[in-house]
Amino acid sequence: MEINLDIKGDLAKLQLGKSDSVDAMFKRALSRTALHGKKIIQDRMDSGVSYKGGLFKKYSAKYLKFRKSKGRGQKPDLQFTRQMRSGMTTSATNTTAKIFFTRPDDAKKAFKNEQTRPFFGFSNKEQDELRDKLIENLK
Repeated sequence: MEINLDIKGDLAKLQLGKSDSVDAMFKRALSRTALHGKKIIQDRMDSGVSYKGGLFKKYSAKYLKFRKSKGRGQKPDLQFTRQMRSGMTTSATNTTAKIFFTRPDDAKKAFKNEQTRPFFGFSNKEQDELRDKLIENLK
């Protein structure tokens, strides 16, 4: 998941008072916005809700039985061990922010989960919220 900005450096400096630290300001704002995006995704996971709307698809009877045997809940929240969730991180440059998984195994799990229970993205409303957060972080 990436949030991209297409901003010319000279134009940005004019708009922000010709500050030498414009790049640092954008990087900090994008970093904070990416962290907010990560929180949105994780809060939705906790609630078992897809970014496309609606609850996550229910677990199969076989998997529910397995989860129960391990003392886990029945609500689909993609958090059997919480390892995939803890592997989610962010990075930013002065033009791009990314939310991604640090461990290859977690990225594979996320990809597989995304096929049946879309969680790694943003609804239109959430995109608007992130855009507002970016603007707020630039002030």
